[in-house]
Amino acid sequence: MHKDASEVSHRDDSEPEVPHSPISPKIVISALPGIVLVWSELWIMVALVVWSAGSFMMLGILGEIIVGIILLGPAIWASWQVWVWAIIAEQEIAALPK
Repeated sequence: MHKDASEVSHRDDSEPEVPHSPISPKIVISALPGIVLVWSELWIMVALVVWSAGSFMMLGILGEIIVGIILLGPAIWASWQVWVWAIIAEQEIAALPK
């Protein structure tokens, strides 16, 4: 009634490969509007956080610079991730059968 470990087939939990088109200028150009939109929102938010944190805590210009430096790394990483995922999404769309 119950199966042994030798009888149970190996289950593959990995996701199936999604077909990708090679990166082309058409794919980059089609991804740019979304990338520009998200990047502008991201960097405006970072600037507003730096300004509001500096003003609220009365840090002065040096404090705002320090907060800006702290937020710079995560903002650059988020920008890079937006670029990567937008290009991957456009590659998957381009690979769909027409």
